[in-house]
Amino acid sequence: MQIYAQGNVSLAGRLNLSVVVNTGQINSTPAVLLVAARLSTLVAPPVGLLLEANQLLSNQVVYLDVTGTVHSPTVRVRPLPTLEEEAVRFFLLQGPIP
Repeated sequence: MQIYAQGNVSLAGRLNLSVVVNTGQINSTPAVLLVAARLSTLVAPPVGLLLEANQLLSNQVVYLDVTGTVHSPTVRVRPLPTLEEEAVRFFLLQGPIP
């Protein structure tokens, strides 16, 4: 399982996080390999490539909002968000794709 979290945790223990959880291994289909290869060579990928990557990952990740406090977190599932560039790179370039 892979987790990508972005947001704030205050010194008082308040949480405001956007979390994406990879529910398993990323499928290494030819389309995923192509997108991963293109992402690894680009500093600023075009929006079309990010949208394509989001489509490939859409059925393999769960999007969550985590708020509340460290001792009493509130977790909500977010429907249909779009991954940002950093999260796409994390899941496609850090995983076990050859």
